[in-house]
Amino acid sequence: MKRTAIARRTPLRSGTPLARTSSLAPKHTRQTAKPKRQPPGVPARVRAALKQRSCGVCEIQAPGCDGRAVDPSHRITTGMGGRHGAAAARHHVLSNLLHACRGCHSGALHAMPAAAYWRGWMLHSHEDPTSVPVLYRGVWSLLTDAGDVTPTNQTTAEEA
Repeated sequence: MKRTAIARRTPLRSGTPLARTSSLAPKHTRQTAKPKRQPPGVPARVRAALKQRSCGVCEIQAPGCDGRAVDPSHRITTGMGGRHGAAAARHHVLSNLLHACRGCHSGALHAMPAAAYWRGWMLHSHEDPTSVPVLYRGVWSLLTDAGDVTPTNQTTAEEA
């Protein structure tokens, strides 16, 4: 059976052509997708207090640290604690936050979670951030909701 062309019932309209994008086009003329909505982050007042506590220096200081703190890192992650209402109020407190550089946040915490849990940089949802010591810049310390860092006399197997 031989195929024939289908006759168009309505003529094509002439108009402006569709805008075409290419990787060679300047960035300001490219059409980009809308960014995904980010979950609500750390409130500005808590972020300012965290920056004051850290003085802009990474509080984790794992090997290979670049030193400049840019990311607030939750010790109990948002997936475990919740993001709204009373859960968010308990979650965005200074005892649950560490100011970290990108290398420590992605490399030392999320790439090696077992070591991060052992050092107190990450906690399980049932743990209290004010009572669990954290390896804070190489010294075992307790963090308070007021922004204080209190060294403890805890020693580890590495130090002994």
